[in-house]
Amino acid sequence: MYEREELRRNDPDLEPLGAMAIYRLTLACPDTKGLIAVLNEKTSLLDAIVVDRKLVGLVAD
Repeated sequence: MYEREELRRNDPDLEPLGAMAIYRLTLACPDTKGLIAVLNEKTSLLDAIVVDRKLVGLVAD
């Protein structure tokens, strides 16, 4: 919520922001194979470390 207020304060001409999802993530350290895939740009870091993602809320103005 505070981030949205700060964005508007820093840029008064900013177009209205849409709803933003809030997620709870469970992360894991990537194994060697996963880390190499990230470094070789075969997968994203998020894909390599996110174990579980759960929507916990929406923020809107």
